[in-house]
Amino acid sequence: MSTVDENIEVTVKLKKDKIVPAKVGTILTEVEYDTLNKMLHSKDPGDHTMAQQLLNQCDIQQSIYWIWKLGQRNANRMVYLRTKASRAFAEESCLFEIS
Repeated sequence: MSTVDENIEVTVKLKKDKIVPAKVGTILTEVEYDTLNKMLHSKDPGDHTMAQQLLNQCDIQQSIYWIWKLGQRNANRMVYLRTKASRAFAEESCLFEIS
């Protein structure tokens, strides 16, 4: 077993009790992705906060591909801005805990 496989297996064992809650929310599509991407690339901190609020209202399980795609370039502005919205998204999604 390779090191990557071992790390994934350990992470899965650590995370198996924490299930991402299924909630009814917006399912991201390419249109919403483009909008959120522009907001997160903006220089206006208000746009970042609004994008975080929108992410908190989306259905994480159904939108996982678009969230992953946003996170490739915008992870810092999605999660690490020290706002309630970013902390809530990071805690609820559990997407940014895997190293």
